[in-house]
Amino acid sequence: MTFPRVGPRCLLVLLTTVFVVVTVAAWGAFLMRDRAQVLEATDQQLRLIARLVTGNTFRTVQGSDLVLRKIQSDIESRGFAAWAFEPGAWQRLNAAAGTLPQAGALFVIGADGQAVAHSTDAEAPRIFLGDRDYFVAHAKRRSDAPYVGDRIVSRIDGRDIIGISRRLNNADGSFAGVVVAAVNIDYFDRFFESLPLAPGSAITILRGDGTILLRQPHELPRHKAPHLAEGEVGLEQAVFSILPDPDDGAPMAVARQTVGSYGLVVAASRRQDQVFDAWQHRLLTGSSVVAVLVAGLSLLTVIGLRGLRRQEAMAAALRHSNEDLERRVEARTAALRTTNSALEAAVAEKSLLLHEVHHRVKNNLQMVEALLALQSSRVDEDSRQALEAARRRINALGFVHQQLLGGGDLTTLRADTFLRDLCDRLALSFGAEDRGISLAVGAEPLPLPLDLAIPIGLIVNEVLSNAFKHAFPDGRRGTISVSLGRQDGMLCLRLGDDGCGCGCQEDAAAVPVPTGRSLGHRIVQSLVKQLKGTLLVDRDGGTRLTITLPQPETPS
Repeated sequence: MTFPRVGPRCLLVLLTTVFVVVTVAAWGAFLMRDRAQVLEATDQQLRLIARLVTGNTFRTVQGSDLVLRKIQSDIESRGFAAWAFEPGAWQRLNAAAGTLPQAGALFVIGADGQAVAHSTDAEAPRIFLGDRDYFVAHAKRRSDAPYVGDRIVSRIDGRDIIGISRRLNNADGSFAGVVVAAVNIDYFDRFFESLPLAPGSAITILRGDGTILLRQPHELPRHKAPHLAEGEVGLEQAVFSILPDPDDGAPMAVARQTVGSYGLVVAASRRQDQVFDAWQHRLLTGSSVVAVLVAGLSLLTVIGLRGLRRQEAMAAALRHSNEDLERRVEARTAALRTTNSALEAAVAEKSLLLHEVHHRVKNNLQMVEALLALQSSRVDEDSRQALEAARRRINALGFVHQQLLGGGDLTTLRADTFLRDLCDRLALSFGAEDRGISLAVGAEPLPLPLDLAIPIGLIVNEVLSNAFKHAFPDGRRGTISVSLGRQDGMLCLRLGDDGCGCGCQEDAAAVPVPTGRSLGHRIVQSLVKQLKGTLLVDRDGGTRLTITLPQPETPS
């Protein structure tokens, strides 16, 4: 079965179409994945904040309730009337208040609604509190459960408080009054301020009926928010969902959690427009880049198609000319088609192709290095350093091909010229002269084949980059030495510095030693192993590496 021949123009259009489709599909997949990751991160953050606030609220209410139960037991065992007029009542109330850092005061209210005892004043102020929601709730219901009241302004000291209270009963079970712990709102505010809240986030504490007790950092809405308090969740888990904001109804991500059995719900929320703000920015920026890339590729395709048409026309004309020329000179060139001339033509063609290969490889490596440089300006510091290291490695590879293009021989390099130029480039990139770091390079004028020059260049790049970064901290001056020569029938590459060694480095594994784990170390060891060589390290008075390699065969 034979397949139809695909022309260059059809192939160019096909490749462009495939590239555009793949690029757009990949960008869409990335956006969907990025959006899911943003939502997942928000979920985890809000669940964590909900757990923290729930735990703090649970301990606050539980601690206050334990003290209230103790006071309740003391009053009911003695009788309300006897306790209220007992000389030591105020001292016991004051001592109990001292165990509650979150509570500003403890006070006792009689059945008539009048405050009869206050932990901060032996002479309790005669203030009527019978209209408070906690007093009304206990007076109407016969329940031993604690009650968490609304956020109010204290009539005793003027502070914003939330009252946690318990009912007091007479011996016959009738209503005797209420004991109340006034929890300061400032206590919750200080805790909320310590939490890592993202922009657009809020923390809300509600009762089970939807009454909002606290909300930070926004002001309290004047209406209830039962949709935030719906559902039984529990103390050890949180439910994540999208609900309307109580302020303006805008969608917001919410993690809800109940506070034990106290009828309270904690809701950690963040507005959805704030959640996806950074994602939308990446969407617009990335889509613009993709659009420019597709438009540029389409323009290049159009230019390429025009060029192919012109090339085909020129090829047709040239073909006709060549056919005519071949007929005229066939007889003259027959005698010249000898083995020697064919060999010379093949060598010339090989040299030209090899030159073109090195040239294109060098250009491609420079393009990759430029792309890495562009990318490094948009990432964090750790990623930027990793990209800079990758740029130096790619630069070292491109430098080998550049040296080959600059010399007369496209297969070997002179070791002395190659190492001196490579080290000078590295010293310039790290500002060695301004830092007072000198460079001593000594190498024999040995011919290095390409398969040996590339690994040696990468090894020198890794070790010198590490020395420039770590061997001379805090403005320390010194010398870095590089040498290459023959020794006992082997090639010996020595790299060293008189810096402070690994003792002053934050990361000793950054030095390529046999026990290191850094990427630079793995690259050096892998290259030495690839060349069937050995690596020795000496750190006495600096760091010195001796790499012994088999000497390459000298081409005849």
